[in-house]
Amino acid sequence: MLFKPWYPKGSDVAMRFYSVENGEEYIGKVSGIVCVVAPSAHSKEQLTSRLKLNGFDVNNVSGIRDAAKQLSELGLLQAGQSSRNSHSESYSSNVHQFTGGRRQPAAPNYSANNYRHYSDNYRQSTAQELCEQANNLSIETAPFKDSTRKNALISIDSREPSNLHSLLRRTGLNISRELLDDGDIIIQDKRDPNRMLLIERKCITDAANSVFSSHLHDQAERYWMKKQEWAREGKELQVIWIFEGENNGSTMMYNTLEQIKQMDGVVNYLIAILNQHVAQTFSTQHTAYLISKFTQGFLEQSLYYPVKVGGIRVDRSKKERQGLAGNATESHSNHGVSRAKNGIAGMLACLPGINTKVASALEATGKPYAEIVNLSVNELLTINGIGQKTAVHFFELMNYKDTGQ
Repeated sequence: MLFKPWYPKGSDVAMRFYSVENGEEYIGKVSGIVCVVAPSAHSKEQLTSRLKLNGFDVNNVSGIRDAAKQLSELGLLQAGQSSRNSHSESYSSNVHQFTGGRRQPAAPNYSANNYRHYSDNYRQSTAQELCEQANNLSIETAPFKDSTRKNALISIDSREPSNLHSLLRRTGLNISRELLDDGDIIIQDKRDPNRMLLIERKCITDAANSVFSSHLHDQAERYWMKKQEWAREGKELQVIWIFEGENNGSTMMYNTLEQIKQMDGVVNYLIAILNQHVAQTFSTQHTAYLISKFTQGFLEQSLYYPVKVGGIRVDRSKKERQGLAGNATESHSNHGVSRAKNGIAGMLACLPGINTKVASALEATGKPYAEIVNLSVNELLTINGIGQKTAVHFFELMNYKDTGQ
């Protein structure tokens, strides 16, 4: 987790600290108060939680200078970015570089190497820290469509812990507690009685004991037969096993049985043989949050936060990108994953930081793709709907050259 300071023109004081992982997230002042800013409440909550785990509590920051000091002391500032003198290419100064013409900026590195997992810059969390993070997940903020809130039916077995029931009630969904014949949690859509999600929850000690006694296998076989019965009637039954960790994350799936291969055997049996699914959680709080996510996915059959894939490779040269203009294959997905389609707007919308509104504005110019990627910042600013920040960002994307460093 690293942040890059941003300095207003002519200032020696950094006013914002942009996340290196996601440039849309930053620490800055809003209405005179230092806070975390992110595209959604969910991502803001996640970033705030991760910062807290790394020792930075935004609620205990007295001002923007104090934020800079704390971030620096915690090693959360990008190397060489702790002062104005070393911050030679701030975002603001880049804006002024471009207004005079086609000067090549020190563009952000969007090469394939920089799209790797951020583990190079991210300290691996301990099991206890991960458990703490899981326990800080806010179940109330789990996102759902209004139709899901209206139509989701969640039944919890009365033998399950009362706190699981209490936690799930915080989602605002329709929750009932009853004695279930099969499973511990049943999720249904009252608009479609032919689909059901059955969840078998086991704390890890119970899971281990049920493996040795073969009770787990007995349950799994019953669920398999029930799934076949439903299939013969043209209905869908999904089965998910949740193995819930204990002791603040120190006792999880792979350190509860004597040998790793024993748990591998269980996982193989459930997933590859019976086509049932396995998930691991850190605590009951985490289990409740994951169940709410499963409810969203099962009813909506789509990611709540869309993901873009298949966009033009920004690590390619401009000439290579121009050649890709007619090669994108049209593909539709109803799962919250959008793929580049034929047409300029479809391809541009899959670029990092370019939304469909901006992509449509660029296409509306009537220019061919090869001309659009060659537009200067000044030319981009003449297009209705494109502001200076977007113009600079698009110019950097189109003019980045991988130096191999």
